[in-house]
Amino acid sequence: MLSEVSCLLEQHGVDHRLGGGWAVEFHVQRLTRSHSDVDLVVLLRQRDECIAVLTGARFTPMPGDAPDAVQTFTRDGVHLEATFVVERSDGAVVTSGFEHWPWLPCALSDHVVEFRGLRIRAVSPEALLDTKLGWARHVGEDPRPHDLADIEALQQQAVARSAERGDRIG
Repeated sequence: MLSEVSCLLEQHGVDHRLGGGWAVEFHVQRLTRSHSDVDLVVLLRQRDECIAVLTGARFTPMPGDAPDAVQTFTRDGVHLEATFVVERSDGAVVTSGFEHWPWLPCALSDHVVEFRGLRIRAVSPEALLDTKLGWARHVGEDPRPHDLADIEALQQQAVARSAERGDRIG
């Protein structure tokens, strides 16, 4: 389904990135946990086009509290969550309505990741890790168990990348 959705959005010119737990899986190149949904990140200016493409593909929009920030869809028992973001003039990326919690400027890089034969652009691993580490500070709650699993996987990947490059600490 992820392949179908990504291809449809690309065909209709909707700029998007894989986010959340599945983005972590693509970056670390392995399954680390089960998932309850698929997260996509879409520019707010393309919100209407994204919704039109997904509803045209039989995804049903679910009611929500922040339609300019997040829209959840469902089809065949799969939940798809589109988070709408704005790129600020300083390069930071923010979720609409959550300007107090900027993402790293590298969040929406054009880096393509491949996992199990599917190639897709994903939120950068650095931005994913930064968001997961900032959960408690910005939400006021302890990180959720799946966030802790994602943090561990992303940190292990960062250490492995650093070792491959021959980085030295100290």
